[in-house]
Amino acid sequence: MAGLGDLLAERFHSLQTAPPAGLEGHPRAALTEHLVIDLDTADRRVRHGSPPWSYIGNCVILADIDDRGSADRGMIGEELIFVATCDISGLARGKGFPARELPLRLVKGVGWTGSNLMMSPFGPIWDTPFGTAGDFMIVPDPAAEVRVDFADGSAIEHFFLGDIRNTDGSAWECCPRDFLRRAVRQLEEAASLRLMAAFEQEFVYTGISERPGDAYALAAFRRQGTFGEIFIAALRAAGVAPDTFLAEYGPRQLEVTVMPQPALTAADHAVITREMARATAFRLGHRIIFSPKPDPELVGNGVHIHMSLVDMAGGSATHMP
Repeated sequence: MAGLGDLLAERFHSLQTAPPAGLEGHPRAALTEHLVIDLDTADRRVRHGSPPWSYIGNCVILADIDDRGSADRGMIGEELIFVATCDISGLARGKGFPARELPLRLVKGVGWTGSNLMMSPFGPIWDTPFGTAGDFMIVPDPAAEVRVDFADGSAIEHFFLGDIRNTDGSAWECCPRDFLRRAVRQLEEAASLRLMAAFEQEFVYTGISERPGDAYALAAFRRQGTFGEIFIAALRAAGVAPDTFLAEYGPRQLEVTVMPQPALTAADHAVITREMARATAFRLGHRIIFSPKPDPELVGNGVHIHMSLVDMAGGSATHMP
């Protein structure tokens, strides 16, 4: 950035000790010098300057310049939202958009194609009848919104699970969430019963050292450090009610269970649980592995789905006294 002042036609203002109006959320409490470009001036000229500004609505801070002339890491940002569908490989895939567009995206969603549903976890797309033709939309479901701030300076985890729809707004026949909706509706119509479910998911956390013989042990539970505390807090912030968290049978293997919910909510919570585990591990510098068999010589990761049927009044239909 040395010599930058020579490139500008206007002289920088002196430093000020407090953020200008509208930038109170900037990462630096006391602003130093800034390079700013006004993107929308009345005469269409690009203007340069630094604080104080009379109007910053159309300005973009390119970099903080401290008194040594070096660039600061603090930069402004705009919150993004991701809308996802969980495909047949168990991965949440979709697209992001600026948070300010949410009202519009709740109606029109984001563009998608049928073959995207057939992506494998290894990269290639499985054989698909859909090809590249046809347009669909992933439309966010307001009942499946997650917004979790880990308060560590990282980007906010803000995403929705959504439905794959045709361009006329009708449900696409291969949408995974609509598969479940139709099955639940058929169960109610045929038997006047509703499904309740809870997921028990096992995974490997790379932040734990391996130690033989520690299945279900307090020592193994202790070695996972703060992962469990942050993970459980993230689940609760995401609207998922945690049940138990433990060290499982395999090396570095953990397990989490969540409370029962109606079928569609339970399935959504299973996806959200996996994503919160990944998000937590990412912020701790580690990985989560949900692969059924991460090591051919060791125990694999399982998923248990606990199900019960209730009548239309909520009474148990499967209880055996």
